Amino acid sequence: MKAMIMEIHKDYCIVVTEDGRFLKRKIPAGVFEVGDEIVIDQELSFEPAKAPRASWFGRYAATAVILVVIIAGVIIGVRYIRQYYSAGSADLVTEYKAEEAVVGEEETEQALVAARDEEEAGEEEEVRQEGTVVYTDTYLLNEEDWIEEKIRGIIFAYRVADGTSLEIQLENVSSTPYFSGTFELFMRMSDTNVARVISISVENLEPGDIQEESYPIEEGELSFRLEVFEEF
Repeated sequence: MKAMIMEIHKDYCIVVTEDGRFLKRKIPAGVFEVGDEIVIDQELSFEPAKAPRASWFGRYAATAVILVVIIAGVIIGVRYIRQYYSAGSADLVTEYKAEEAVVGEEETEQALVAARDEEEAGEEEEVRQEGTVVYTDTYLLNEEDWIEEKIRGIIFAYRVADGTSLEIQLENVSSTPYFSGTFELFMRMSDTNVARVISISVENLEPGDIQEESYPIEEGELSFRLEVFEEF
């Protein structure tokens, strides 16, 4: 029966058998080491086993190395996960702050646009003449051909000549005796700010009559808002 030496004393040793029993056996001094396998018989004699020495010890050593590798891997994994989530949290915070900044800029820009529109409305209100607003619309200053609009029996036509001059024609095509009112052109820049106001007064424009006007286009003006006031 084979057994492995677990402890060595002066003139005996403690062995464990294949079936798990611990036995005390005599051995000569200096011959065996802990982990060696020996063969014991019914007469309690012994002889070295044919198996390689320290085979059990080698198994225990390999198991210990595997445990060390697993523990080291767990420690490294935990540290990596902590660093990853810490970095991820920092990125999320940075992204959130950036989104807040963008939202804040958008709200500020919207507030400025609203304030500017109110200011423009106030400016337009100040320059309005007495009468009732019968028409309002916005036109671009990039039309070389005549653009016509029929307003209360009046044909309002305009075109841009040579890119420098705004030509206006007003023709009464109605059957009413005459038309009196004001055509106001709020000249706007690229940012929609009102640069100036052109007022065209119409007094007693009879059917078939044509009134022509021409105005230089100033630098930066890209469009105009037309408001028509009719006097009664």
